[in-house]
Amino acid sequence: MAQLLPLMADINNMALRYFADRKNVYLFPWYIADVTISDDISALLGKAMRESFMVIDKGFVTAYYDFDSADELCKTACNKIISDPEYFPLVIKKIYEYSAALDKSSIAISALDASILSSSELIDIYEKYVKDLRQLRVWGWIPPLVDGITDSYLSNHIQKVFTEHAKTQGKEARALEYYTILSSSDKQSEVQQEEIARLAVLRSFEEHGWLPALKDIAEGNFSNFEARHPEAFLRIQQHLKEYGWLTYSYVGPLMSLQHFFALASDNMKRGGIREQQQSKQEYYANLKKEKERILIDLKVPLEIQRLFEISAECMFIKDYRKGVYQRSYVAMDNILTEIGTRLDMTLKQVKFLLFEECKEALLEEEKEEYRSIAQSREKLCCYHIKDGMLSIFQGEECRAVIEEFVSEPVKDEGEVSELKGTIAYKGEVRGIAKIVLTVEDIAKVNEGDILISSATNPDLILAMKRAAAFVTDMGGIISHASIVAREMKKPCLVGTKTATHVFKDGDMVFVDANNGFIKKII
Repeated sequence: MAQLLPLMADINNMALRYFADRKNVYLFPWYIADVTISDDISALLGKAMRESFMVIDKGFVTAYYDFDSADELCKTACNKIISDPEYFPLVIKKIYEYSAALDKSSIAISALDASILSSSELIDIYEKYVKDLRQLRVWGWIPPLVDGITDSYLSNHIQKVFTEHAKTQGKEARALEYYTILSSSDKQSEVQQEEIARLAVLRSFEEHGWLPALKDIAEGNFSNFEARHPEAFLRIQQHLKEYGWLTYSYVGPLMSLQHFFALASDNMKRGGIREQQQSKQEYYANLKKEKERILIDLKVPLEIQRLFEISAECMFIKDYRKGVYQRSYVAMDNILTEIGTRLDMTLKQVKFLLFEECKEALLEEEKEEYRSIAQSREKLCCYHIKDGMLSIFQGEECRAVIEEFVSEPVKDEGEVSELKGTIAYKGEVRGIAKIVLTVEDIAKVNEGDILISSATNPDLILAMKRAAAFVTDMGGIISHASIVAREMKKPCLVGTKTATHVFKDGDMVFVDANNGFIKKII
């Protein structure tokens, strides 16, 4: 077996610190994002994150970053956008350009009959896909970088200059409230688009008089739904085909019929379908008007207006490009499944191989050795990236490397009872903490609970609707949790770093998103 990349001879973990963890992650496609921020991004910003280390233990990833170089990267991106009026429009242009290219490629890949392709053709498609994804990924890193990894640099800067201006207008007391409105995107997020479309599906059922189908949806009775309500089932399938990728995240699954039923049933419990649809559609129009009113009333200078426009666009496009990534992951399952068939591997096992390894296994008939490697990595693997060079380990070698890199395991910080975070949407609320990391955790969330997650995704929307507030380990002011909190008008703290480790299910907690902290009260 060829040595793909040289092993690191000088392992030095002095700068590495625990960043975050999350469930349901495989090697592919996670490692591609880390390669771009450790290598490709230097072409845009003149520097990159120097070092990172990831441990994937049975699908649970723990990330360690070199915070010093990561912070410098974030500051560089932020300063470039603030100081150069032409740079941010270029970033947005490139993200849309490469998003369109990747979406077009994903549609073509999904339509292929992979079984009739030669092994060389499969590899060529995979290679082009990785190239296309890296092109988008490198530009797509800019919005989250300006949001910050350890500190929200852009948000902090905007809040500072805006608060100073608000003082001159006698509005300092409401500066945070106004900031939240002005920094929000007035474009419909894809989560909102899905809900509006879902409400349209339910309205069409009402208009057609398909009341038995609605009754089954409300009661969660999806058994034999297709046979009993074929027309309604077809309409739902069309919806799932268009929006099913929203719940895919990194490894799937696509949105299921059961998941649609749960979301639709929640809609039906919350009142009139027409009224909900209208409210959703009016939200962004009203937000745009409110932003215009505040800008005029406070006589906000053009330069600060530009900063708010950047923040709002970052909030939208960060979520948008994530959707493009997810649709591409869904499409690539078509190719990776066929590669797995030829290598006698499951789709999951193929996703524990690097592209170069898949190529070697498939074209040079090294499948038995790589099958053994993939099986080992399913249980435990880790990779180290330093100065753009990636090294990957599994088995006993992996355990030895982890011991060297990770001086102490990530601990549940039981002695800590209070954490600070970045305010994404203001408010105060008390409730019972529920740790929500995957779709399976949604069932334990009741109305009024406090949802605590490493980072939220669209597949957790049902839990977010039930929760009274959101708290996350990762993310900044333009994260998914921030977007949804503003749409739902629920208190939200992001970037607490360790909330999922400090708090546990059943803790009574107080979320003070006016002052930026969460604490245990019982």
